[in-house]
Amino acid sequence: MDNELEAIARKIDALNLWRSVAHCNWAVKVYGVALPYFCTILPNDGNSSKATLMMLEGWKTFYDYLRTRNDNSFGFYSIPSEFNQFALIPSDGGAVRIAKSETGFVPRALNELERKICAKILWQSYGVMMRIEADKQFSIDLVGNNSIFARVEDKSGEWHDEHLELIPAGRHVESIAIRKENIQTAKALPFEKDEIYAVDLRILPNIYSSEKFPRLAYALALVDTKTSERLAFEIASVSHYTGLKELWELSADRVLTYLAQIGKVPGEIQVCSQRMFRMLRPLCTDFPFKLSIYDKVDALDKVFKEVLKTDINQFTRNKGATTHGTPSR
Repeated sequence: MDNELEAIARKIDALNLWRSVAHCNWAVKVYGVALPYFCTILPNDGNSSKATLMMLEGWKTFYDYLRTRNDNSFGFYSIPSEFNQFALIPSDGGAVRIAKSETGFVPRALNELERKICAKILWQSYGVMMRIEADKQFSIDLVGNNSIFARVEDKSGEWHDEHLELIPAGRHVESIAIRKENIQTAKALPFEKDEIYAVDLRILPNIYSSEKFPRLAYALALVDTKTSERLAFEIASVSHYTGLKELWELSADRVLTYLAQIGKVPGEIQVCSQRMFRMLRPLCTDFPFKLSIYDKVDALDKVFKEVLKTDINQFTRNKGATTHGTPSR
């Protein structure tokens, strides 16, 4: 296999400009590719990597990333690799890793066409980073009020500078669907004002489907905060019909299903993110429980830690757990 891509990646790493260009964003538009790629650097997150050069695919992904970085409860993304992108990740030991990330899937190696596209993006990014190093004023012009600096390829294969006009970010819409029959069933349940439950939806690290293109495993948990008992735990993943957005938007409906199985409605439900608070807030219209948000809910953390120590195939046979796909370590 042609190693041009890795050679360019090593050249970029050798510049050692990860910190000095981390405040800059630029775009690369490859001729014949519908969407531009937006390049931004995510600083070292404390592990063995120096940084991540994210090549975000398209305007929506770029805007979603910026908004999530400003507010980690925005939208539906929990980790950087959930964004559609090519990613260059240099390690402290000198190795470079290049991956393709697609929302809901485990990052994978690039196919031949993707390698060619990514090589072009990285080569142009290499040039942009050198220009920033040579001319400190250049970084000031990378993002204008209504445009973003871009390297654009024309039909003949030549590259030139452009300032891409920023398109509107678009309104973020959340559609939380709750089945009427679930509401009616839950309304008939006894209300236990002293009961306190907690709910969260999280990625399960290092657990994924056993397929050619493995999917990430997500889990929706309902726990008793007083006893740390796992009341319900459902593993799910994205599909052709259910994307990451839908996984979150189905949370309220799933919680009502859990309550029907348990046989009661608690006096309080705790969450530990504004995102989950938004997902469950529509339930407050029909039910008298208190919905509270905390920075941390120990009972939830305990349950998720216990699950990660458990053989996942055995766990999915436990009471209250269901699975979509075939999660495996």
